[in-house]
Amino acid sequence: MEPFNADPINLDNWDPILEVRKKPIIVHALQLNFPEGFKVTTMEGSLLGKAGDYLMIGVHGEKYPIDRLVFDETHDVIGISGKSKHRRSNMATATSLERAAQAWCTPETEKITIDPILAKAFADILDEVKREGMDTKS
Repeated sequence: MEPFNADPINLDNWDPILEVRKKPIIVHALQLNFPEGFKVTTMEGSLLGKAGDYLMIGVHGEKYPIDRLVFDETHDVIGISGKSKHRRSNMATATSLERAAQAWCTPETEKITIDPILAKAFADILDEVKREGMDTKS
């Protein structure tokens, strides 16, 4: 027996169709900027992402690419996880973060633009440094 072909179903020809809202779950994302794009093995097979697209890591460890514009419309960056969160010394010290923030606030840099997602992540790191009471003056 052939499986039912659900391709023709739409809001106009099937009743009832549930209205649902996705649960607010935390997933992880990494923007990949390889000029040649990237390939990832997903649950549905191998998929390609373009330079600037995001590699998503779902709640069960599944991976999939998502277009940068779709990501920007549908996701908010809420923090940073992974090794860099716990080994911040590999990224930068609290002192260098503070100095970097000050450098962005000089007349020489006022015309430089920074990606909004990167700016938010940077601000979140600075907030965490202040919350943890790290010394940014040494």
